[in-house]
Amino acid sequence: MKIALVYDRVNKIGGAERVLETLHEIWPKAPLYTAVYYPAGAPWAKNFKVMPSFLNKWPLAKKHHELYPWLTPLAFESFDFSDFHDQRRGKRGCHQAENKTPLLLFDPDPLPLERL
Repeated sequence: MKIALVYDRVNKIGGAERVLETLHEIWPKAPLYTAVYYPAGAPWAKNFKVMPSFLNKWPLAKKHHELYPWLTPLAFESFDFSDFHDQRRGKRGCHQAENKTPLLLFDPDPLPLERL
């Protein structure tokens, strides 16, 4: 089963980041898709296969992603998640700004995983 983790930004440490670390222990091969990645601010992610978006190349975005709020949804829409089945519930978009819970995506397998 292919698993992907999706999180808004990987540039600091906090509660949701600790959840990501635990998810990584469960699925160590799962890539972590994110709008921006700042390795110096997120040393906890060094063992992840981090897949930052195009926004990561914009000036100051790695540390100050809030400068580009209109681009964050586009950053997530730019990823190709066609190999994964989205298990989100409700009507939220892929932009995770309001909900800091990491998102699990996986290929269509009968195992009923849901958003943690």
